[in-house]
Amino acid sequence: MIKNSGVFVFEGDSVTDAGRGASVTDAGRANEGRKANSQLGHGYAMMAASELLRRYPAPTPPNWWGSYVCSEIQKAKLVARLTTAHTALGVGSFFCETWSNYYPLDLSLLRRSFAADPVSPQQPQAAYYVMRNLATALADLQPAELECRLVGGPSSVEMFAMSRAGEQVVTLWQQGRAADVCLGTPADLLVAGRYRRAIGYDPLNGVEQELHAESFDGLLLWNHQP
Repeated sequence: MIKNSGVFVFEGDSVTDAGRGASVTDAGRANEGRKANSQLGHGYAMMAASELLRRYPAPTPPNWWGSYVCSEIQKAKLVARLTTAHTALGVGSFFCETWSNYYPLDLSLLRRSFAADPVSPQQPQAAYYVMRNLATALADLQPAELECRLVGGPSSVEMFAMSRAGEQVVTLWQQGRAADVCLGTPADLLVAGRYRRAIGYDPLNGVEQELHAESFDGLLLWNHQP
């Protein structure tokens, strides 16, 4: 339990020295040989303080969508799922109420603010970063016909195919409500055609990962996590 007026002590150069480097020097500072304008406490200590001291109001019940409670991570997953589906179906996708941060309901990509604040701090939700990542990942993709089949995965999976110059893209989403934690299910994805490599993409973090693939009459992706 964290009490008021509590004190946190950060030890270790990798903790207190985070964010500082030796590539840019400033001889006029005591921290000669370090990056200019980089001081102790501007790394993990600042990140921890920002998380612990953040304050923003939750959506005000009752909500027009009923009793369903959706966390920021669940919302981000639903936004990613719908955005990729719209792209695969050739439908223009746009997030309405992008920054309606004073509205009592959770409609925005940003967190709600207190209406009494003289200055409204804009804090992005996880869905904001998802939309930012997908704006790049989905660029120039068009709906496509692609013969593919999931083997060994859950039966309730949405699968869409898209393409752009030199690339074929398959999106996989488990149906139903999103969850904060999803361990995934090992599965094999069979894709007709011949390809040089296969890459998995996580829209929540914008991370790419090389997938184990074997080419024969099609492309086999081992242990893919939908």
